[in-house]
Amino acid sequence: MITHMSQQQHQKLSDHLNKEMVLAQDLNRLLDEEYQLLSHKNPELIADISKQKQNLVLEIEKANKIRTHIIASAGFPNQPENITTLVSQLQEDDDIAITWHKVIELIASIRQQNIINGGIIQVSLQRNRSALAILTGRQQQDSGTYSSIGKAQDNHQQGISLARA
Repeated sequence: MITHMSQQQHQKLSDHLNKEMVLAQDLNRLLDEEYQLLSHKNPELIADISKQKQNLVLEIEKANKIRTHIIASAGFPNQPENITTLVSQLQEDDDIAITWHKVIELIASIRQQNIINGGIIQVSLQRNRSALAILTGRQQQDSGTYSSIGKAQDNHQQGISLARA
């Protein structure tokens, strides 16, 4: 154990990291549920999942602040990377180090799933925009180009609305 951290502080941090692990597992589960809903085109439940994710992210942010405070009370600088410094001083089989490494792995998985879900949402939005363009007779070509003054170029082309055809 670290000389800067009392047994009580060690236990408090260990317990708190276990709570953070549960929060991360909950977020991972929600992202999996979101993926299933997105994959099966079930948009009416997406809003509920989104609200749950927002609430969970707020809990995770609060837990992060509490962890930072616990570590700072053990004499480590009040910086985001202080957990890394602390874990580097622990033995590999210390429960804090083990839990922290699991949390880090889970966070990587969460980031990856969030990227995948975001990609599905982007593709869905693009399809909806294309369908809307066909229905309204206005074709939007998002070329991603900018004018010489740095403004996005308007590449809209007017056509005949499907509703008017």
